[in-house]
Amino acid sequence: MKDINHLFFYGNVHHPSKVFLTVPAGEIFQIAELSMVKGSEIPEHVQICDEITYMVSGKAMVYSGDTCFEMSAGQVHFITKGMYHKIIAEADSTPHFLCFGYQVNPEYAELNDYIASVRKSSHFHTNDDGSIKPHMQLLMNEYYNYDSDSDVMLHNYFCQMMRLLARLAKGAKRSVPGKKNSASVNSVVYRVVKYIDK
Repeated sequence: MKDINHLFFYGNVHHPSKVFLTVPAGEIFQIAELSMVKGSEIPEHVQICDEITYMVSGKAMVYSGDTCFEMSAGQVHFITKGMYHKIIAEADSTPHFLCFGYQVNPEYAELNDYIASVRKSSHFHTNDDGSIKPHMQLLMNEYYNYDSDSDVMLHNYFCQMMRLLARLAKGAKRSVPGKKNSASVNSVVYRVVKYIDK
C-alpha cells in the first residue's frame, strides 16, 4: 500500500491478509477504524474477503470494479471478495471510517438470507438506516477488549451484522433513531406509562 503513511489506524487493528478469528458464522479478517489524509489514496487492490465500510465523517471517492461512488458521512459501502477496490480522499476532506472484513461460512444455514440478498451483487452503496454504525462499534469494542467471552460475542455480532446488511440490500425501510415517527412516539408513551406505574 503506497500511501500507508497517510493512513491512521486506531486501536487494535489486525492486518487483513489472514484470518483473525473463525466463528461458526464465518471468518473475520479485519475490524478496523481508520482515517485518511486529505487527497491521499488507498491504491487499487483485489479484495481478499467481503467488506463493509461505514463512513463516520468526511468524503471520499470509493471505486468498486468500474463503478465510482462519492461516499460521505452516514453511508455504507459493501464489496465482495475478488473485486478491484480503491479509495481516494477528497482534496479538502479527511475521511474517517470503520471497516469489517469477513467471509461468511456457506454451510452456516442461519445466514442463507444474507447470501441470497447481499452476495447476489458484487457491491452496493447506500445510506445507513441507523443500525450499521452501532453494530460496527460493538464489533470493534469487543475486539479491542478481547477476553474469554469474545468468540461467542463476535459470532453473535457477526450474525446480526449480516442480517442488518441483508435488510439494507433489500431496501427494507427502518425507523431512524431520533426521528419522530409512530415507533418513537410509542416508545415515549411506553416510558410515560412506566413512569406513572412507578
